[in-house]
Amino acid sequence: MRQLLLIDDDDAIREITTRYLKRAGFEVVGAADAAEAASQLKTRFFDLAIVDIMLPDGNGLDIARKAISDFGLPVIMMTALGGIGEKSAAFRLGSDDYIVKPFDPNELVLRVEAVLKRVAESA
Repeated sequence: MRQLLLIDDDDAIREITTRYLKRAGFEVVGAADAAEAASQLKTRFFDLAIVDIMLPDGNGLDIARKAISDFGLPVIMMTALGGIGEKSAAFRLGSDDYIVKPFDPNELVLRVEAVLKRVAESA
């Protein structure tokens, strides 16, 4: 089963997103802030990280950068920030996809599946 790290400080978004991802066959570990995400990254293996940019104790772009550079994870940014500046920053640091809130959770599942498929095919 594929392991996903879902980093978002909004409990409701984490809960509903987790429900959809689990229904699609993924195991999901949630983190409400950057510190919890950093701890999870150090102690568990993940296949992909889904990262919100605005976290109460840091910038999700920093967590995404760490996930990519230190752990080789594909990353999907999931955030309310839809400006080209934020998108550019995310893609320049190596994010694989970017989805703007609000979104349909089914679309996120499809994006996760597509990124994981691309990663598997390039391995």
